[in-house]
Amino acid sequence: GPWPRSTRAPRSSTGRSRCWSRPTARTRCKSSSGGSSSEAAAPVTVALSEFAISPADITVFYDELDLAPFKIKVKRGGGAAGHNGIRSTIDHIGPEFRRVRLGIGHPGHKDKVTGYVLGSFSKNEIDPLADMLGAIAAEADWLAKSDDARFMSEVALRLQD
Repeated sequence: GPWPRSTRAPRSSTGRSRCWSRPTARTRCKSSSGGSSSEAAAPVTVALSEFAISPADITVFYDELDLAPFKIKVKRGGGAAGHNGIRSTIDHIGPEFRRVRLGIGHPGHKDKVTGYVLGSFSKNEIDPLADMLGAIAAEADWLAKSDDARFMSEVALRLQD
């Protein structure tokens, strides 16, 4: 999985990023600690040029304060809604990429947002987090086929069980 099997999983990953591809020509970019989310678009720009793809071919997964924890929404285009990593991506490639918004909920007061976003998930959040990430991984092919509605439907069905 993306994090060790402990309760220290970060709510948000910020920093330098790297990309890699699989034989299917899908590219995945991963951020690592050490920088800021405003630098998040660098690997996206590399992927666009290296694989000769358009912004419409890019899918960015990111944390969303305005969604309840473990809720998922997909959309194309739009603004950054205050998310620095998305703002950086828009600045680099424009707004016409797919976004998969992963709900983390809001801490209640704006002064608590930074600590909340950069903090760890609690012990009782690890299982729902693993379920959500597993459902996303299992149904990701629908995103690759540009069937966002089917992706959302299949993920929702998996999370009902």
